[in-house]
Amino acid sequence: MAVFLDLLENAALMMALCFGQFVILRRLTDAGPARDLAQGVWFGLSAVFAMTLSVRVAPGIIFDTRSIVLALGALFGGPVAAAISMAIAVAWRLWLGGAGALIGSGVIVSCALAGLAMRQWIAGTPHRLRTLPLLLFGGGVHVLVLGWLSLLPDAAAAPVMRYLGLPYLAVMGVGTVIVGLMLRELELAYRFDSVIEESHRRYRHLFDQAEVALLEEDLGQVRRRLDELRQAGVTDLRAHLAAHPGEVARLADAVRVVRVNPAAVDLFGTGSTAALLGPIGRFFGPGAREIFIDELVAMWAGQSRIRRETRFSRADGTLIDAIISLPLPDSAETARQVPVSIVDVSAIRESERALDIVRRRLEEVLWGTDVGTWDWNVVTGETVFNERWAGIIGYRLDELLPVDIGTWEKYAHPDDLERSNTLLDDVLAGRRDFYECEARMRHRDGHWVWVLDRGKVTERAPDGQPVRMSGTHTEITARKEAEIRAARLADLRAILLRCHVDMLQAEDESDLFRLTAATLVEARGYSLIWLGLPQDDANRTVLPVASAGDTSWLDGLDVRWSDTPQGNGPSGRAIRDGIIQITRDLAEDTSFRPWAEAAAGHAFRSSAAVPVPDRTRVLAVINVYSSLPDAFDEDETALLLEFAHAFGLALEAMRLRVETQELNTELASAAMGTVSAVAATVEKRDPYTSGHQKNVAALSVAIAERLGWDRHRIEGLRLGATIHDIGKIYIPAEILNRPGRLSAPEFDMVKTHPAVGRDILKDTRFPWPILEMVAQHHERLDGSGYPAGLSGDAIIPEARIIAVADVADAMTAHRPYRPALGPDAAIAELRRGRGTAYDPAMVDACLAILQDGSTVWRDQPAA
Repeated sequence: MAVFLDLLENAALMMALCFGQFVILRRLTDAGPARDLAQGVWFGLSAVFAMTLSVRVAPGIIFDTRSIVLALGALFGGPVAAAISMAIAVAWRLWLGGAGALIGSGVIVSCALAGLAMRQWIAGTPHRLRTLPLLLFGGGVHVLVLGWLSLLPDAAAAPVMRYLGLPYLAVMGVGTVIVGLMLRELELAYRFDSVIEESHRRYRHLFDQAEVALLEEDLGQVRRRLDELRQAGVTDLRAHLAAHPGEVARLADAVRVVRVNPAAVDLFGTGSTAALLGPIGRFFGPGAREIFIDELVAMWAGQSRIRRETRFSRADGTLIDAIISLPLPDSAETARQVPVSIVDVSAIRESERALDIVRRRLEEVLWGTDVGTWDWNVVTGETVFNERWAGIIGYRLDELLPVDIGTWEKYAHPDDLERSNTLLDDVLAGRRDFYECEARMRHRDGHWVWVLDRGKVTERAPDGQPVRMSGTHTEITARKEAEIRAARLADLRAILLRCHVDMLQAEDESDLFRLTAATLVEARGYSLIWLGLPQDDANRTVLPVASAGDTSWLDGLDVRWSDTPQGNGPSGRAIRDGIIQITRDLAEDTSFRPWAEAAAGHAFRSSAAVPVPDRTRVLAVINVYSSLPDAFDEDETALLLEFAHAFGLALEAMRLRVETQELNTELASAAMGTVSAVAATVEKRDPYTSGHQKNVAALSVAIAERLGWDRHRIEGLRLGATIHDIGKIYIPAEILNRPGRLSAPEFDMVKTHPAVGRDILKDTRFPWPILEMVAQHHERLDGSGYPAGLSGDAIIPEARIIAVADVADAMTAHRPYRPALGPDAAIAELRRGRGTAYDPAMVDACLAILQDGSTVWRDQPAA
């Protein structure tokens, strides 16, 4: 009975041990020296109590549960606690004394060290121990204890080992497991509580320190009221609330704010936490009531969370744009503490409103400037257009949705799209900084509109690849049409100028008619042009004199300008009335019926009959046919009228020119006769130079022909060379015919003959520079000539030719003071003075004549 009571007392001791550990873990929540000390003292005192409640098996030998206390104390308390408890227990056992004091102290030390070894083996995690490891640990510890007990004197050890060994191992092993499991649960509870406490602490810290407004709301009453409504048969909460608006207010007042953080106080401007606690409805702003209804409906439907943007009213009445987010409670218990976050987005919304104002103003500006915009994601192809972009081609933007880069490609003209893509490739590749292209787009009505498409790469990836490109579309249809019209008018003017050139180059009327018809057909692409001259015969026929294009139309053509069916067509009316006749559709014009069938066979669709006026009458009619209906618009008609007027002037001028040429021919013949008579007079006074002027004239003409001069200029050169020495008529014959060298005064007198010739001819009028030829034929390029010492371009080309021909003839002919020097001397002299005294081109032409002998230029060969 006594042993049973001892065991019961030890069991109570183990319970007390666990309770004390529970108290220590609850009071000393932070691990550290204080808790280690408390645990060491507690386990040491528990070992002392165990030894006090021991079973005495012999004098000085006790049997108790100190092994369990010390082993588990070291295992759960750690090294510091083990050392303290071990010291207390050893001191107490030694104080008790007796035969087993030393062995008992050894048991104490061994149990504590075994607990530390087990703690090391499980890496300091006793809370993870299971039953079997604890059982093995307890058995091992108490086998060690029995080992110590076997060292007792034989008189004491024998009964212990014989009667108590196995029961001791069983009881102590099971006791170790039971106490160890209890301590493990305490450790686990402590750890769980620590984790929960840490979580609460962190939550409180985050709650209080968060910059976002956080509230804890009690929705218990709201939850109960919703349950009541459900039980009352309400199925559609939103409809019920709409029918009972007071219910919404009551539910809003039932929402209680039970806790807030400082950020919430700042957000609502209440100045204190207490002022914010209570019903939340008083802070509702515009639209918040509807958001609250959404929250109630979501809770009713069993949703887990709701997030909405709404507006709250601050304590001072100002409004806040905020996003409210909260988990929706699914039970009455969770409804009592619902965390709510409110994010102030007022600054963001204000910026968005400001940006929206800027955007609207920009759109208004863009509309004012009539500009469409586009933004193209080069990677995805996604494209954003504004409303004006669509309006340019006659659509609303929503009619084109969905839009992408293919929308542009769909409406762009294929020819312009190819050019646009080439330019885009250059911009995307970085070869161009800016994209600009004029392109046509098909309008909703089917016609083409012109746009100026401009853009730039606005974003590139780190590797330089284009990501985004933005630009504008500006409608330039009116400008482009004006440019096209201007270009067309310029083209028409160019054609008119070309026709004028043809008129100037025409040699006679037939050439003028032919060139005019050919030029108009070639340049304007008309199907046929024919020019007709009105005849004054009995039938008043119109005679075709030139044509170009589909000339087979003229085969058997009968056109008149009399008042008959054949004379009332466009050509006849143009001649009679002097007014251009435009036929927009030949098939519909009744006056064209005599020729309608033939015109259809030639695919003629429209025509213009343009009169060529003179001062008093119509000289001719220009008939123009086109394969296009209504081909002669205002610009084309103006061109034809202007051309006809110029053509009439050219025709009249050509006829006057023919008359003038005939008169000039007669005058030239008379002038030539006069010049020849004068030249003959000069040569009679100087028989040695007989024929010189004529020979110089012939050689000069030959040189000019080699140089490619025209006939009219050569004729003037011939006349000038024929009388170039006319001034010698004033030189005494004895000086001209004197043999031997002349004296200096005599030679000076001879050198006056060019100036004398100029004075003789100064009152005459020729269509050529005869006066300059006579005065300059002894001038030299380098200024060494006479009488004026002219040089370079101051000497006219005709005088330069006469100078070369004069030297060539003079050196190859006899003179009173010397015999003929021959061609070789003349060639040598010309080569010597080439480029200095004489013009190189004239010298080269003369040398060619002297050397090849192909040109006969002398009447009398040199003797």
